[in-house]
Amino acid sequence: PKPAVSYFDRRGDEICYTYQEMTDQAAGLREALIHRGLGGRHIAIVGENSYEWIVAYLAITSCGGTAVCIDAEQSDEAIREMVANADSQAVFAARTYAPICRPLLDEKKISFLFSLEKEKGEDEFSFQSLCQEGEERIKTKGITPCKVGPDQTAVIVYTSGTTSISKPVMLSQ
Repeated sequence: PKPAVSYFDRRGDEICYTYQEMTDQAAGLREALIHRGLGGRHIAIVGENSYEWIVAYLAITSCGGTAVCIDAEQSDEAIREMVANADSQAVFAARTYAPICRPLLDEKKISFLFSLEKEKGEDEFSFQSLCQEGEERIKTKGITPCKVGPDQTAVIVYTSGTTSISKPVMLSQ
């Protein structure tokens, strides 16, 4: 099978994911999101470019949700403002950004804070746990249908803000 995504880790080892692996994980994550009532909702992604970032994006947009892509180079306060202003119900955050986003959870501005790390965590909100949970749901109950239309908002990205603060831009499916 041909790789869909290939990259080198910090040790210099090549990591490859096939199209089938990526599809299975995105479908599993999609099911886990739907099971938590997040289908069709705004979900922010805060982190560096990564395989997990791509899978989260695919899962969110394939269940009719809106991926809110947050520029990780922004200040802590700007990141929190972008997440809140986009009406995000949940956040996928890389390890570095989870502490920045946690106050949003504590203040009830978001309902879920998910990990973007590939390592299996102890809690139900780790990336691997969510993917596996969803994959098991698909095996036992099948794929949950979702309506996704071409005019639905698929993603909110923020402008660079070179002349003022960053502004949200909506892109359709």
